[in-house]
Amino acid sequence: FGPTVQENGVVIYDASVIVRVPELPRGVAAYGVPCSAIAQELGARVVKNVVALGALQAATGMLPEESVLTALRRSLIDKCALVPLNEAAFHAGVQAIVELNSVQG
Repeated sequence: FGPTVQENGVVIYDASVIVRVPELPRGVAAYGVPCSAIAQELGARVVKNVVALGALQAATGMLPEESVLTALRRSLIDKCALVPLNEAAFHAGVQAIVELNSVQG
């Protein structure tokens, strides 16, 4: 899907499994976030998509962080025990982007 991303778009890819930056159109920002590895460190690889969601939110600021977290909590209303893990995954994704941005300057 890389070639279809619009100029000024953002791509988050799982650097745990993709070792080479995908070819993207000029003007597209790519962030390699080790989503699978982060999720594994949290104890549940199934939250790798939530890690990616946190990274996407941090990279784009498309929605306020609390709005995304509220939607996440609501989606887990019947599985309240999973909320802390998913919130941790989200924040880990945010932190990954903060760290990437500090390295890239």
